[in-house]
Amino acid sequence: MEDLGTEHQTCVCDQCMTRLLIKGCSKIRKHDNGIKEHYIKCPRCKAEYTSFYTNEDIRRMQHRIRKMFALRRNMKKES
Repeated sequence: MEDLGTEHQTCVCDQCMTRLLIKGCSKIRKHDNGIKEHYIKCPRCKAEYTSFYTNEDIRRMQHRIRKMFALRRNMKKES
């Protein structure tokens, strides 16, 4: 999958050459042991591209990071 580096995240499907707009939310497929696969799917040819995998520990860390960024945003507003 080729990254086009435009203002909005886009890529081109390797199978059918359709330009895909990558939105904030991807599709999620659940696996054993609490593992989740996040992926995008070409609307034209249905080719799937895995973005990333998470487990409970990774999701917990992501939650902590989001909280830290929210605190940072609030601190900037106050100063």
